[in-house]
Amino acid sequence: MAVEKFNKIVQKQSYIDIRVLAADTAEVHTIPAGATKVIVSATTNTWLNIGAAGAIPAADVTDGTGSILIQGAIPPRIFNLGAATTIGLRSAAISIVCLEFYS
Repeated sequence: MAVEKFNKIVQKQSYIDIRVLAADTAEVHTIPAGATKVIVSATTNTWLNIGAAGAIPAADVTDGTGSILIQGAIPPRIFNLGAATTIGLRSAAISIVCLEFYS
């Protein structure tokens, strides 16, 4: 999914969800109807996959299905959601993830 610069979105978010992830447990979050973009931030390193399960890589992933690392210490990241209906999340440690959806 395309990543945009944080300062390009100026409208108020339409939906905010918070997920508290247990350590090393895959979770799937349903994207709200009408959402086209999401800003994601996390308290610890968290792996995200839009439209598929989030996975912590244990080996090389060279087929295009790898998850995206959301680092806990960096600014939030923005993603276009396309036609996806879910976001997969996984973290090696307990993590609180903020998902700010825009339509």
